[in-house]
Amino acid sequence: MATAHTLSIVALNAQIPFSAGIITMGVVIFGMLLPSTPGHIGFFQLAYMLALKPYQIDTTTAIAASILYHVTLYFGVFMVSFYVIKNLKVSIKTLLNIGRPNVSK
Repeated sequence: MATAHTLSIVALNAQIPFSAGIITMGVVIFGMLLPSTPGHIGFFQLAYMLALKPYQIDTTTAIAASILYHVTLYFGVFMVSFYVIKNLKVSIKTLLNIGRPNVSK
């Protein structure tokens, strides 16, 4: 996880040590314990800004890195999910009915 955080920052040409990714990961994880918006949108960006401030990373780069990480994370999960659903030949209707009581008349 720390590597993914570091790579999202380095992808924007910011020169940081690996420890910045570890610190960023820690701040994000700690902050996720607090009540927040769905998907932690907004908080995620704030956590990146706060974690990267000691490394002299400007606000726009920190926000861009957080969005890059967030999009990459969600995109990967969705792509794997769609791949599994397609290969298991499971319908969306079946997935929506998981956990619902089976009422027969």
